[in-house]
Amino acid sequence: MKVNFSENLKMLRLQNNVTQQDIAELCKTTTATVSRWE
Repeated sequence: MKVNFSENLKMLRLQNNVTQQDIAELCKTTTATVSRWE
């Protein structure tokens, strides 16, 4: 089964106890954008 970017992002983020806010800060974007990615 092929896993897409959004599924990978959410799965890895949750496995590593990383918040959407953490990802947003690393990517210099907003939590709303990260939410749309997922």
